[in-house]
Amino acid sequence: MKFRTLHTLLLIIAATLWTGRIDAQQLEIANNAVNTTNDATLTGAWLKSGNVSWNATTKTLTLDNAKIENIAGYYTLLVSGLDITIKLIGSSDMNATTMEGVRLMNSKTTITGGGTLKVNAGFTAVYLHHDATLTIDGCTVDIDGRLEGWGSGDEKDKNNHLVVKNATLKATSVRRLSSITLTACKMQSPDGGKIGEDEFGKFVATADGSEAQNVVIVPDKTASIARANVENGCEAKAIYSMDGHLRSTLGKGINIVRTSDGKTFKVLKK
Repeated sequence: MKFRTLHTLLLIIAATLWTGRIDAQQLEIANNAVNTTNDATLTGAWLKSGNVSWNATTKTLTLDNAKIENIAGYYTLLVSGLDITIKLIGSSDMNATTMEGVRLMNSKTTITGGGTLKVNAGFTAVYLHHDATLTIDGCTVDIDGRLEGWGSGDEKDKNNHLVVKNATLKATSVRRLSSITLTACKMQSPDGGKIGEDEFGKFVATADGSEAQNVVIVPDKTASIARANVENGCEAKAIYSMDGHLRSTLGKGINIVRTSDGKTFKVLKK
């Protein structure tokens, strides 16, 4: 009970701190601001090994076998008012021994590159706040903690989305989101896992509908045909069941796939 009370108090304090900064363009690592107008190789006491760089033209933050540690700041990585790509090369770690690992605000951020990112936090590991979308595409993100959205405030505060595309995501829990979209992926854990919903938003649930405490999402190899380059370079735009219900990935049996050129065709998944 004391922990929950402290949790709530910290969230209120955090909300107060962010007032007036929601639309500001900010990229910070361990409370150190990054000048997003210039290319840079980034360094500081927070970088224990590896390399971190910023490309201002493509708005890409590259983590190359980077070991990042934050021992004092409220968050390890803040992305606010910017749409960026985080490119993973090799295996990178973010350790937040105090509070949050990653916070996205008013941002569409994609993690990609084929590498691995492990996030460890003393509090919430990944927080989506105020119109934020996190896409994990073709890589592995291993979160030792929660991935969650902001569960209070106005509609924009709560408008937060998670997309996992042909990628691996591990987390203690995934909750309080406006939407959870899996493309060419499946839930490995919990057994019988599904997307649930409560007054705070969407969450990954166990077969009985309770919040899952160990979430593992992995690529679904059988769904690769509906992921990309379906035919003549066309991308799959939507998947439907035979009775017309929209699906996030191929279901067993016959699926109707609509591609980016407007064509539709049937795909059988055994």
